[in-house]
Amino acid sequence: MGRPGAASGPDATRRALASLPFHDPSFDIVDAGDLVYREAVSGEPLAGVQAALTASVQMLLGSGHFPIVMGGGNEASWGTGKGIYDWARSFTPHKKVGIVLWDAHFDLRSVEERGVSSGTPFWQLAQDAQTNGDPFHYMCLGVRRVANTARLFATANELGAHFVTADDFMEINLHRLAHTLDTFIDGVDVIFETVDLDVFGAGHAPGVSAVNP
Repeated sequence: MGRPGAASGPDATRRALASLPFHDPSFDIVDAGDLVYREAVSGEPLAGVQAALTASVQMLLGSGHFPIVMGGGNEASWGTGKGIYDWARSFTPHKKVGIVLWDAHFDLRSVEERGVSSGTPFWQLAQDAQTNGDPFHYMCLGVRRVANTARLFATANELGAHFVTADDFMEINLHRLAHTLDTFIDGVDVIFETVDLDVFGAGHAPGVSAVNP
């Protein structure tokens, strides 16, 4: 439902990074390839790719890799997050997952509103955590009040979400923001960090669905 063109993201990112030197011999970078839509799951074309992404992330983590998923759009966050949660549940007791989202939007819309989209991944993860008896640790950094409805703020509060508004991102607040983030990280075992490019100003991220000043 967003701006067309996100499918070009992975290859564009590869081209941008291809000529950069790599100097750390302590680990290797492996390109695990692309996930391409092949069949619908429960009538949702997007769900097929998301299910494959879930399985891939869980497998990579189980094999000792550190997966970096490149979009595309933020609909990739559901498959990525689900894979991390499923891997974390393989431990006894379960590892606690913390989500750190850099985004101008909460992306906490319910699936019932318009179906699965880039606006629903963290609502989906919250429901998945609740179903499996896991806590939902979620922090959104860069939220714009004019880009989120009152209902979304209410949903964030109901879920016990932590968030910092875009208005608070000033150099004078740097130490307080760092303390807030450190405290959140100290309360979990695993971090799922995800960046939606629309958290940046239009001069740096003009090609997103929701361009911000």
